[in-house]
Amino acid sequence: MPEARPLNVIVVGAGAVGQVYAYHLLNAGCHVHLMVKEKYVEGISEYPLRVLRVGWFPPALFSSFFRRRLHRPEHFAPTTVLSVDGLPDDVTKPLEEQGLGGPVDFVILTMASDALRGPWLKSLATSLPRSIFLLLQPGPNDLEYLVSSGVERSRIAKGVIALASYQAPLPGDRYPIWIDESPISASKDVATVGTTAPRRNPAIIYFSPFPHPVSPPPNVPKETVDKVEELCASFRRGGLEVVRVKSRSNDLVTGTDLEWLDSLLGPILVALETSHWSFLYLAFNIRSLFLLWRAIREVGAAERAAEKDRRKGRAALLSLTTISSVVLFIAMSPLVLSPVLLVLYLINAIGLMFPVDFERLLAYHFAKVGGQTKFLVNEMIERYRKEASKRAKAGGAGDAVAARRGFKAVAALSELVKMNPRWAGAN
Repeated sequence: MPEARPLNVIVVGAGAVGQVYAYHLLNAGCHVHLMVKEKYVEGISEYPLRVLRVGWFPPALFSSFFRRRLHRPEHFAPTTVLSVDGLPDDVTKPLEEQGLGGPVDFVILTMASDALRGPWLKSLATSLPRSIFLLLQPGPNDLEYLVSSGVERSRIAKGVIALASYQAPLPGDRYPIWIDESPISASKDVATVGTTAPRRNPAIIYFSPFPHPVSPPPNVPKETVDKVEELCASFRRGGLEVVRVKSRSNDLVTGTDLEWLDSLLGPILVALETSHWSFLYLAFNIRSLFLLWRAIREVGAAERAAEKDRRKGRAALLSLTTISSVVLFIAMSPLVLSPVLLVLYLINAIGLMFPVDFERLLAYHFAKVGGQTKFLVNEMIERYRKEASKRAKAGGAGDAVAARRGFKAVAALSELVKMNPRWAGAN
C-alpha cells in the first residue's frame, strides 16, 4: 500500500497566529508554505522563525524557576515563502504548479478581517481552484466576501482561533518571560553586519489551553469531510489540539445557534477598549457597565428575533441563543460583573492564573487588530439597524418590540463607542 502523501498547506499571514499554525503542521510532517507581504519574505526566508509555548504555570508565582530562567524557543522554517504581492499578476497558471510540490490541499487564512479585503484574495482563489480554504476570521460577512472572491461555498471550512499569542517582549508586561537569544548555530540564526545588532526574527509566545474547533463545508461529499479531519489530525499529531465539529449550518461562528457569539463579543470589546483594557478601571466605570449591560440585553433580544426568522417563526425556547443571552444578561449585570472584574484584576496582578499579563495582552492584541474590531463593530451596527427597520415595517407586536430593542442595542453600543475618541467614526 503506497504511503499517504503529506498535506500541502498554504498559511496566509505569518503573524502571531500564522507562525503557530505553521509550526505545528510542520511538526506533523506537512509541507507548509507561508504567504506574506513582499517586505517580510527575505527575513522569513533567511532566518528561522521562533515560537515558545507556555502553560498554566504563572511566571509571577513561580518566578524563581520560571520567570528568571531563560526559555529557548523552538526554531523552524517553512517549506517555502511566497509573496502575496505577486499574486495579481500571476493568475494565468495554477499556483500549485509553481514549485509547491503538488496540489495544495488547504489554504489557512490567519489575517484580520479588514486585511482579508483586497484583490489578492480573488487572485489566490483563481490560482487554487481545488483547494479548501480555512476561514478563521470572526466577521459575519467574511464568509460572503470569500465567496464573492471566487471560492465556492463547498470549499470553505470555518474555524475559531483558541489561543493567545504575541510577539515577545510584550509591552508593559508585569512579569515578562525571558527569551534565550543565543543562536543555535553559527549560521542562519543571526547575522551581524558591522556594528549593528544581530538580526533575527522575534519570538512568538503562545498559550493554547483549549481545543481549536473546525467545521467542514456544508453539504459536501464524505471525501471532503475526511480531508478536513485529516487536517485536524495533522494539527493534533503536531501538538496542537484541533477538533472537527458539526454545526447544522456548518458555519461555526455564524451558524444557526452560534451567531450570537460575534454579536455579544462586540459590546464587551468596546467596553474594555473604553476602559483602556483595565479590569480595575472597568469595574468602577459604572456608566460603561450599565451601557454594556443594556447592549448585551438588547443584542440578545435582537438575536433571538433573528433566530425566530431563521426558524420561520417556530419557537426555540431552549435554543443555545436563548440560553446564552439569558446567562449573559445575568452575568453582565453591574452587580455581578463589577466584583468579577475586581477578582480578575487581582488574579492577573499577582500572576495567579494566567501565564502572561492578560491585561497587557488584550491591549497589545486589540491595538494590533484595531482595524478589524472597528470593522466588525461597523458591520454589527449596520446589520442591527437594517434588521430592526425591516421588523418595524413588517408589523406585529413581537416584531415591533424586537425592532425597538434592536435600535436600543445600537444606541447603547454607539454610546460606548462615543466614550472613547480612538473609536471615532465606528458608529
